Amino acid sequence: MCKKLIYLASFAAVLLVAAPAGALLTDWEDTVAPASPGFLATNVPDGLYDIGVYGGEQTYEFVVKSNPDEQEASMCLIGRRNFGDTEAGLKFEQWNNTGTYGATLFGVVDLDFGVANNPGVDTHLVFVSSEAAGTTALYVNGVYQASVDEPISLSGLVGIGYGAQAEDGSDFFDNFDGEIYGVAIYDAALSDAEIAAHSEAFFRPEPADPGDDGLAAYYAMENDVLDSSGNGNDGTIVGNPTWVAGVQGMALEFHGLGVAGGGGDYVDCGSGESLDITGPISLALWIRPDANDPEGQGMETAPMAKALSGMSPSWSYQVRYGWGSDQPYMAFTFNTSPRAWVYVGQ
Repeated sequence: MCKKLIYLASFAAVLLVAAPAGALLTDWEDTVAPASPGFLATNVPDGLYDIGVYGGEQTYEFVVKSNPDEQEASMCLIGRRNFGDTEAGLKFEQWNNTGTYGATLFGVVDLDFGVANNPGVDTHLVFVSSEAAGTTALYVNGVYQASVDEPISLSGLVGIGYGAQAEDGSDFFDNFDGEIYGVAIYDAALSDAEIAAHSEAFFRPEPADPGDDGLAAYYAMENDVLDSSGNGNDGTIVGNPTWVAGVQGMALEFHGLGVAGGGGDYVDCGSGESLDITGPISLALWIRPDANDPEGQGMETAPMAKALSGMSPSWSYQVRYGWGSDQPYMAFTFNTSPRAWVYVGQ
């Protein structure tokens, strides 16, 4: 499945940039809402919060960035002691200056996930607590990392951005030195797929507008394959690709040779003069490969390629996926005959 933006230009430009954390919170909020969090807040100041009541399966989700120069010996994302039915906390940094994520049952045990934190960098963290399994699992940026052998169950009044030490909020400990962009707490264990989707929603890059100076072709893929550049490089759909929801708006799903009903679907963008680029070039695409072996035949495929007859090899520029490997990596490749300097903005 892919959301594809093609930009072929006769000048160098960086086309994709990451938006600041605050600008992506709306996407994150919209994505987490269907999972029905019992508590949801953004741009969260340190304080005492009533997060609601939860059962034995519970998920805590945070989007944070710590101060890269923090000097705290321990930093609590959420927790309490000296009051409440449980005295526990989840740590961005476990005691004492471990540099790793932790969980604590105060007065009982400090648990260390053994996973290094990343000060000064936007980070998506999920802790899944299960009283049935007797564990708490840690996910960093959408990927499972480790578990500890105790559930961390919290309901009612808790400190967020520190551990609360007094029910009236007058005392606290283990201050988190940094920004908490978002917090969501669920009365359920989120699935791996849900956690990955929530993380992706926050980190999803926003395309910068490159303008139209030097624009050769632009395919927005909004239920058609027309070229919006004004150069007339309209596409023609070949095979049976399917219109689906993309990362933004619509996308065109291509079925590879190894997929049932697939037969090498593609879009023919024609052979307009503006596409014959032999000098500096920039390309940008939204794309989501669905398999390590995209054609099901132990070979690679080209999400985008420009063929030029009479050349060896017969292509002039292309984006390849797989490249004869079982690893899901992408490569930008260019035919250097005729010789040309090439710049690729990613």
